[in-house]
Amino acid sequence: MNKTKHIFCVALLFSVSQAISANSPQQTFPETLSKQGSPVEALEFHAEDMQYKQLEAQAKQRIKLFSTKLKSALVGAIQEDGFKHAVSVCKDQAPAIAQELSNDGWTISRTSMKVRNAENAANDWEQTMLEKFEQRYKAGELASNLHTSTLENESYKYMQAIPTGELCLACHGKSVDPSLLQHIQTNYPSDKATGFTLKDIRGAFVVTSPVLKNLD
Repeated sequence: MNKTKHIFCVALLFSVSQAISANSPQQTFPETLSKQGSPVEALEFHAEDMQYKQLEAQAKQRIKLFSTKLKSALVGAIQEDGFKHAVSVCKDQAPAIAQELSNDGWTISRTSMKVRNAENAANDWEQTMLEKFEQRYKAGELASNLHTSTLENESYKYMQAIPTGELCLACHGKSVDPSLLQHIQTNYPSDKATGFTLKDIRGAFVVTSPVLKNLD
C-alpha cells in the first residue's frame, strides 16, 4: 500500500467526525421528563430539551476536533516513517490531544470492546452500548447513526461509534505484519485490539459534560 492510499484511508477512518448525525440521542431524557402535565412542567421539559441539545452539539464539536487533530498527526507520521511511527503517535499524541480537549469540565476519550491501551477499557454502560452499536452496524446501519447519550452520576455522557477503516486493519486487522505486530506489543504488552474487519465497529468516542445544573 503506497503513501497516497495510506492518507486516503486515514480520511475514511475519521470520516465519522465529518458526518455526525443531527438526530437526537437515543437515551436523551429521564423518563420523568417525558410527562408534561401543567404548563409549568411543559416549560421545564422544554428547558431540559434545549439544554440536552446544546450538550449534544458541544459533544459532537469536541469529537470533530479530536478526530481532526489525530488524523493530522497520523498523516504526518505515515508520511515520515510509516505505520511504526503511527503507532508511537497513537500512544503519545492521542492521549495528549484528548487531554487538551478535556477542559471546562468536559472530558473526551475513546473506548472499544477490544482495547490496545487498558486505560481505555469500557465500563458496563459503555460495553453495553458498544455491543448494541456492533449489532446495528452488522445489520447495515450507518456508523454515523450509531450514537447515544445518558445521565451518569448526574453528568451527561455522549457516545459516537467509530467504524473500522482500511487503515485500521494495518494495526488492528487479522493479518498484521509480524515486525509491526512486534512493535505494537512492545508498546502495548497487554494489547487486545487485533482481529478487526471492515464489518466491525472499532470503538467509540466518549464525551462527558459538567454536572447538569438544576433548572428550578
